[in-house]
Amino acid sequence: MELGIAIGSGVPVFLHDTTDSMTNVETTSTFYHVSHVVQLTDDLEDVPHQIDSYFSSASF
Repeated sequence: MELGIAIGSGVPVFLHDTTDSMTNVETTSTFYHVSHVVQLTDDLEDVPHQIDSYFSSASF
């Protein structure tokens, strides 16, 4: 429910998965594939940098 509220409010949502299973549309939630959801697949240690990069390059 919170994911839907965040997406509906335009809040970016970050999902981290090192197994790359989020790309499988048949087994994941449709919400994982909308514009406000950012799929992060690098090492966990790189997540803060990826989030910083997202906000640095995003136009709100």
